[in-house]
Amino acid sequence: MKIFQSRRKIPISRHVSEESQATDDDTIEDLQVHINSSNWDRLRLSLNVPQKKIKKLIKNERKSWKRSSRSSLSSSGHSPFLNDEADTSKSLLLDACKQDAPYDILKNLLEVDPLFASHAHPDSRRTCLHVAVMNAAECRVIKLLVDAWPNAGLARDFFDRTPLHIACMSTTNFLSKESFLLICRVGIRACGTLDRDGMTPLDHAMHNNIPSDCLALLKIFTEKCWLSQSSSLGSNSEGRSNEYT
Repeated sequence: MKIFQSRRKIPISRHVSEESQATDDDTIEDLQVHINSSNWDRLRLSLNVPQKKIKKLIKNERKSWKRSSRSSLSSSGHSPFLNDEADTSKSLLLDACKQDAPYDILKNLLEVDPLFASHAHPDSRRTCLHVAVMNAAECRVIKLLVDAWPNAGLARDFFDRTPLHIACMSTTNFLSKESFLLICRVGIRACGTLDRDGMTPLDHAMHNNIPSDCLALLKIFTEKCWLSQSSSLGSNSEGRSNEYT
């Protein structure tokens, strides 16, 4: 009969300390890898260090980007601002939203730099809120992004579509009524915005047969938007007429 010797177990605390120590050497690229692979536990460890350390990491990344941009400028004569997408630190939150990251991850990233919320993809021009709406994110995620950047509801992508347009174009993965109401409120001026196809959010909503309760909300906000724009135009024309009397 074989006698098996039990392997000595390493205490959990030792595992944790070793993994925590490994995060000290993490770079922006490492954070990006954790996000793209949806390795949220590992990313939590990486972010579970003093915020000063993460901010310093981002600061060094941006310094490196600026140096490479200046080098590119001197060799090619092109403006360094054309290579803004080379600053990978800016896309951390956007990529996390694409991967439908948990709320606590998004919150931690915004605590590091609230400006992450206003970053748009260099090609599609979609922001974090655009992406969160596409993924039908929970209401607290939508609120988190809006609180970080109040103008997020008016941001336009490459096709001149706001997050409200995107919400009204969905046919399967639709926002909850609570989330949709929040998008309407922060983007009420977007109700009258035409995209490149000449369509408003309401046009898209009618075409895609969005839930009836959300459609009713959208009609109310659209009417408020048109009334607001009409009164604004009326006051402007009245002001001009007074100038000539």
